[in-house]
Amino acid sequence: MQGKYLQRQMMHKSLASLPVAIMTDITPINFVGNPTCEAASDYDNGGRIEKTTLKFVTNDLIQLQSDIAFVVTDTNDKSFVVGTREKPHPIIRMTIFTGEPNGEPAVFSYEVTLYAQRSLIPCSV
Repeated sequence: MQGKYLQRQMMHKSLASLPVAIMTDITPINFVGNPTCEAASDYDNGGRIEKTTLKFVTNDLIQLQSDIAFVVTDTNDKSFVVGTREKPHPIIRMTIFTGEPNGEPAVFSYEVTLYAQRSLIPCSV
């Protein structure tokens, strides 16, 4: 989904323990295999920074805008958003695998990385 349809200041709301809701349409992605999402927190220049990495493989070509955001739902049915309306925006790396005759299908591999004070924001959808 495009970040311009998200609430303003979602990261700051989450840091203040305020609820964050996604009130726009979410485009589902059909995965090949199992996607992974990992968030790690560390110190950087005297403050905390969180790095979230989302990896998935799909047959779908995703239209990448600079302000794109991804909603992730974990195995406990808790949802999180990676990306906000304001900067910083996620860094997206796309790799195309052409597949092999009579073997692996052609797929798109995506790696989404976001560095922010809070990069994996709990949300309700």
